Amino acid sequence: MKKLLKFFLIFTSALGVLLLSIVICAVCVTAGYSLDAAKLIDTEYTAEFYDKNGREISAFSGENLVSEKEDIPSYVKNAFVAVEDKRFYSHKGVDLKALARAAFNNIKSFSFKEGASTISQQLIKNTHLTNEKTIRRKLIEFKLTRQLEKMFTKEEILEMYLNTIYFGKNSYGITAAAKNYFNKNVGELTLGEAAALAGVVKAPSAYSPANDIGKCKERRNLVLKLMKEQNMISESERAKAAAEEIVLAQGEKSAGFFYLQRAKAKLKNIL
Repeated sequence: MKKLLKFFLIFTSALGVLLLSIVICAVCVTAGYSLDAAKLIDTEYTAEFYDKNGREISAFSGENLVSEKEDIPSYVKNAFVAVEDKRFYSHKGVDLKALARAAFNNIKSFSFKEGASTISQQLIKNTHLTNEKTIRRKLIEFKLTRQLEKMFTKEEILEMYLNTIYFGKNSYGITAAAKNYFNKNVGELTLGEAAALAGVVKAPSAYSPANDIGKCKERRNLVLKLMKEQNMISESERAKAAAEEIVLAQGEKSAGFFYLQRAKAKLKNIL
């Protein structure tokens, strides 16, 4: 009994020292980093393209269109919550259950392939950090996410997220995506269109309806399935939305349209 007690004391002491070391390390690594609220709503961008003679041939500049949260229908918001962060309204920025599952699966596969980023974490990564996969960056992300959750409501965080994520087709934010893909205001999107846009976010180049309608439909139907499982929509609503054809807005294409699309994709990779 004494040996068992001694072992328990040694084990708990070692564990305590380890946890304390981790906390101290995290504090040191993240020191000097704090949330910059201005970056969460900074939607200005400028991209100019020139030909070999220095003449401007295309320019995209100004501010992204921003939807007010009351203009975003609940089914649009629910589509993103269902597929990106089903416990969004209950966690405090970091989903510990999802984090533990991802860590276990990554250890099994000896990789960092599986992530567990919440909507709040994605907002921080997109506006404050790079895409590098390091423990240091993740610790900074955790710190800024906790600050974000203390400073803003869930509805405000979701609105900022929807207005900053990239949907492909030069579309930053839900308003630009609705216009560029479907020539609609956000409030005019159907449930099927909302689910399609929510499905694009994971990999715009792969799931964009402008690139691959088939993959886009598969992803859209997955989003609808998740919404049904999470009691956000009924079975009849799911079935009706899954039967919708994806009809894209038809824009006039100049002779240099496809060249510019390729150039913009190349620019995105470089940046």
